Amino acid sequence: MTLIQIIGAGFVILIIIKTASDFKKKKLNLPAFLFWTFIWTVILVVAFLPQVTNFFANLLGVGRGIDVAIYFSILIIFFILFQIISRLETMKREITEIVRHISLKEK
Repeated sequence: MTLIQIIGAGFVILIIIKTASDFKKKKLNLPAFLFWTFIWTVILVVAFLPQVTNFFANLLGVGRGIDVAIYFSILIIFFILFQIISRLETMKREITEIVRHISLKEK
């Protein structure tokens, strides 16, 4: 096992523990907890078994395993970004409605 695998695995294990702690403290709901636990577990598996990415690369017709990991990482980042933007837009509409309601009440 290489040094980067040890460092990466230690980092991922700490994040999984933090994720579980946040779930217990009700900072994360169940779907978010399951999503992040799955993501970090996949990263942990890839840290110990990097040849897994080569299997998926061959399956998908991509040149290298690391390319598959990067492609999926980018997709996940865009998904999370989309979720954040959607929530912000919803919050913006709700705040506008609340401000209108308060404004009309004060008149």
